[in-house]
Amino acid sequence: MADVTTGALGRLSGETIGRVLDGLVGIGNRFVGTPGEARARAWIRDEMQRLGLANVREEPVEALGYVLGGASLALADTGLALPAVGLQLTASAEVEADAVFLGRPTTVDDIDALVAEGCRVEGRIAVIQTFWPFGFGEHLARLGAAGIVVVSENPDGQVGHYVAQLYPVADPPDFAGRPLGIPGVTVDLRDGQRLLALLTAGRTRLRIRHEAEYPRVTTANVVGEVPGTTLPDELVVVGAHYDTQLDGVGASDNASGIASVLATAERWLERPAARTGVFVAFADEEHGFLGSVAFCRRHREALRAAALMLNFDALAWKHAWGHSLWVDPAIEAEAVRLLTEVGWVPEEVVEASWFPGSDHNPFIDAGVPALWLWRFPPQHPYYHAVGDTLDLIDVPKLVETASAGAHVARAVADDESFALRPSAPVHRWIDFG
Repeated sequence: MADVTTGALGRLSGETIGRVLDGLVGIGNRFVGTPGEARARAWIRDEMQRLGLANVREEPVEALGYVLGGASLALADTGLALPAVGLQLTASAEVEADAVFLGRPTTVDDIDALVAEGCRVEGRIAVIQTFWPFGFGEHLARLGAAGIVVVSENPDGQVGHYVAQLYPVADPPDFAGRPLGIPGVTVDLRDGQRLLALLTAGRTRLRIRHEAEYPRVTTANVVGEVPGTTLPDELVVVGAHYDTQLDGVGASDNASGIASVLATAERWLERPAARTGVFVAFADEEHGFLGSVAFCRRHREALRAAALMLNFDALAWKHAWGHSLWVDPAIEAEAVRLLTEVGWVPEEVVEASWFPGSDHNPFIDAGVPALWLWRFPPQHPYYHAVGDTLDLIDVPKLVETASAGAHVARAVADDESFALRPSAPVHRWIDFG
């Protein structure tokens, strides 16, 4: 058990974290461009003002909305239909083609290995089983796939709402290259297994339909600050996204992150640090980190004096046991040392630019060393589904994980001898200039 009481901010308030969880989950779904998202944004702004953060404000973010008109999947020869939802950021279109099952890939290399063995993707509907189709959508389009069928891994007949593209994201207002030029749909695990059985039996020709609109919407990040005492122009950023996917209340993803940001700000206010603490609730993470990208563009010059960015996202669901740290190499040694100080010892350390997964990645690309820590594995089984509810949140585990992350951020903010340095990613996905 980590002893986070010894950290720079001590143990964060479980009462505050619980109250914020209840408040955001009580608002309900917070999908980008919806009334629920707007209510959540106002609620977070009010909480920041109530805590006493300085310069609380909303900063506009241009994003793509998503309005599903319909989705279907059927065997072309018999018309047998399987229920489907739209795969977001794919084209609004209908296609009929033979299907090819590409398994449960981990990276695009797994798909390329199948192609090298003679598995043809061009002109076919690619069927993959994954929680993360955004890692494969653009690659499948480049290989000439006619469409995509994702088999959701959520249990209990629930279907996950996923995206075919994530990061990097194109610039607004045109968002060139989005959505993907081919349609896609998602089916639940049980129907996906039925589909695979039919494919194995030779019933390979499918018809998929995805009808959707992608309206331009204006949302906003919510920002508050605690001015630094001796190095006020140098920054430490603590952030989390407040939006959800299309269904559900997003208790883990990401009410848990917003609760951690506000609980960290609450403690930080009790004794301001040498460096300025900037606390951000990011908009529209789910479609490519739009909020954090906009923040990095808007504050490009100020971020040249940022020591660290700490990201809170889906920190600790009830049955997660691992300690996973995704971190930029420029801050890795300090992060591991500081986490180890409070007993939150990373069992997995991942170079964060290898697989862009959350709002820390734009900061790394903008030159700011950043980290994301969470309890993983296993993956939350109801990722992006209606089952991501409060009963699967372990509040003590969440408090422990958030407190460990807050210790890293606050220790860096307090250390006047800490030398600012640029990030050092292996992959830089966006050039912020």
